[in-house]
Amino acid sequence: EKGWGYIWKDPHEETITADDGVSEEKMTINEAAALLAVATTGQAPKGGLWLGGKKYTVTQKNMAEEHKEVTFKYVFAAASKCGVHIVATESQITCGFYSEEEGQTAGNAKAAVFDYAEYLIGMNM
Repeated sequence: EKGWGYIWKDPHEETITADDGVSEEKMTINEAAALLAVATTGQAPKGGLWLGGKKYTVTQKNMAEEHKEVTFKYVFAAASKCGVHIVATESQITCGFYSEEEGQTAGNAKAAVFDYAEYLIGMNM
């Protein structure tokens, strides 16, 4: 159950900054749809990227990341003292989370996700 808590929360209502950049509005957040948007376009949809009920900010993207012999879509998103590396292959989305509070590092998470993406592509996934 702890693992799903990192990446999934049923659709939920959050207060977000409105388009005018000043006022706030309530919005229903669909985390699965937001993850798909980020993984395929590199940009968070209106309302932002929320995973497991936590808001992340997309800080890096490369829609043609090269790793060893393969190419895939890559996005990094950060929150306070944690982050997630997101990789999209032709048919799969992989998320590698890390938490500095648990002694984990961004670099190790990224390396693991990139190696897994290489494996998936090698399996034609």
